[in-house]
Amino acid sequence: MGLIVVGIDEAGYGPRLGPMCSAMTIWRVDSWKSSGSSPDLWKVIGPSVSRRPALGLRGRAASAPIAIADSKVIKRPNDSAIVHPLCHIERGVLAALACEEASPGEPPADDVALASRLCGSAHGKWHADGEHWYESDPTPLPVSSTPDAMRISGNVLRKGLRAASVSLLAVRGRIIAETEFNDIIRRTGNKAQVAITAIGGFVREVVEQADRFPGDDVQIVCDRLGGRERYADLLGRWFPGAAIGDSVESPDRSRYWIEVAGRRIGVAFEVQADGTHLPVALSSMVAKYLRELAMARFNRYWGARSTDLLGAAIKPTAGYGSDAGRWLAEAGEIIDPAERVRLVRLA
Repeated sequence: MGLIVVGIDEAGYGPRLGPMCSAMTIWRVDSWKSSGSSPDLWKVIGPSVSRRPALGLRGRAASAPIAIADSKVIKRPNDSAIVHPLCHIERGVLAALACEEASPGEPPADDVALASRLCGSAHGKWHADGEHWYESDPTPLPVSSTPDAMRISGNVLRKGLRAASVSLLAVRGRIIAETEFNDIIRRTGNKAQVAITAIGGFVREVVEQADRFPGDDVQIVCDRLGGRERYADLLGRWFPGAAIGDSVESPDRSRYWIEVAGRRIGVAFEVQADGTHLPVALSSMVAKYLRELAMARFNRYWGARSTDLLGAAIKPTAGYGSDAGRWLAEAGEIIDPAERVRLVRLA
């Protein structure tokens, strides 16, 4: 028997502009006797992966270990003149997709194919009707390297997974752009429900993947949802009829054991889980990659529009905090009132 390990994380929960993106990675460790503990996949997979990018020329080599870590740690500054800001995130995500069992084959060739593959037909597009600022020609991938280099990187990770008897069963994403984000808040009165909505959809796929391995236990780790400490009610919604057993609820970690159709499933919500669990770290990278590609579309559209109307491109934004306020002030007249209602996210 083996152990199925799941990591879930998001990017873009707090900004005023742009989508929130969530991601999930599902792994299987063959012949793992869990005894209630999650394996440290950085150690299990060994030298093919690293918690930090290699430095110098080796860091840009396709054969270097794959950096898998909290996306906030390995994303380079947007004004970096040496390497592309997404170089390490993109390398990890596309290497993982090259090894994913659920969709074998070449990684996606552009951002449209990426969204479709990660998010499926129901959510695999960059925008809803009216969010025309995401409309764009496909962006070829990779944006930071070459397809050949990414194939080599995929082989590096594949070799490590095979040697460790670890499988990457599935990589999934979800794009919740402004319209859906605001609709959820208006309907529920609770911003946290946006992240909860994404996780609920992921959990259903976890059960489907686990059904392929009847004897395996499952461990799901999510980054903490804000300051929430109690999640038993959510588990009851996500796993109808499940018996919730032992639980631990604390400011740093909330963990539950449930029985679903005779299967033991552990579910944990942890502060900074992307720094201690590789599956969560990779999920943070996938979510960040989706959001950064979405914001590239956003900035490309509004830059072109401001050039047409004002004679100069508005400075790009990542959508966070004071810079979002700066961008909205500078955009000013190029955004009509109806667009502004759809464009700005509710707090």
